[in-house]
Amino acid sequence: ESLEDLAIKNCRAIGEGDLAKLGYGWRNLKRLQFEVDANYRYMKVYGRLAVERWQKQLVACEALEDLSLVNCLISPGRGLACVLRKCQALQNLHLDMCVGVRDNDLISLAQQCPKLKTLSLRVPSDFSVPILMSNPL
Repeated sequence: ESLEDLAIKNCRAIGEGDLAKLGYGWRNLKRLQFEVDANYRYMKVYGRLAVERWQKQLVACEALEDLSLVNCLISPGRGLACVLRKCQALQNLHLDMCVGVRDNDLISLAQQCPKLKTLSLRVPSDFSVPILMSNPL
């Protein structure tokens, strides 16, 4: 049997970079809920191996249908950005307070995910963006 549903919420020991360690566990994953503790978000350091694993696209997430990300960092070419561009079966996407999501990312996602039916997006207000962006990855 394989894992189809996974929910990780406010687990300080697991950051975005750690999700790549699921390896082949991504293959049959249909639903992922990943929520980072907003107070802990910037303390997690990406290891070099984790970053390279994302970049080499060893994360097979073609079966992913529902993805919910809360308080995550979306950085071009790193981490969850690599996942988003490969989710061709994605039907529902919920991005809540995810820093780094750009207009181009959403356009690309819409073009690469023909089954996408629902996109829920809540972003930081303009007031908080300078504070969040001043903390480099």
